[in-house]
Amino acid sequence: MTLDRIVVSLINDRHCRQISQILQSAGIQVRHCCKSGAETIREILNMGSGIVICGSKLSDMTPQDLANELKGRALLLIIASPAQLEYFGPEDIIKLSPPVARRQLITAVATLKEEEARRFRETVLQRGPEDDALIDRAKTMMMDRERISEQEAHRFLQQRSMSSGMRKTELARRIIEAYHRQEQERLHPDSEQEDNDAST
Repeated sequence: MTLDRIVVSLINDRHCRQISQILQSAGIQVRHCCKSGAETIREILNMGSGIVICGSKLSDMTPQDLANELKGRALLLIIASPAQLEYFGPEDIIKLSPPVARRQLITAVATLKEEEARRFRETVLQRGPEDDALIDRAKTMMMDRERISEQEAHRFLQQRSMSSGMRKTELARRIIEAYHRQEQERLHPDSEQEDNDAST
């Protein structure tokens, strides 16, 4: 099952479970539940983009701060009182006031999913030569180290990108970095221990 790039950001665990269950009943899978804005931002950055369902309070920042931090990276569904919603502009945000009906929530999230998918496709189509070169480099390293074919490396990147919600370019970058770390550890196995000894 592929999870959607959806993060529920609420300080109340019960409300988070309720929203997740409602969406799951409509075939929409929540990827993460977060209580803080920092955690929410981290999850969106890890995925590259996504949808955030946010309440009127977070443990470390206001919903307005969260919206500003994620502008251009995430689409937001804010559930708050009409007075609180006045602070939010129309960009990348759907605003709902409680009580929110089940159908209302599902429809709002489905609308955001369509827009998020459209933006994701546009980003892929706009991929430049540098991005293609990075992906090819990751595939070459996988073929060399894992003894797999180019087709298998391509399929791995495709499937992992879809399952994780991470853009293929970002996934390729992380794979390259992981192989570089492995190589450094192989060439300099005592460097970490020397660093630890120097710090004591």
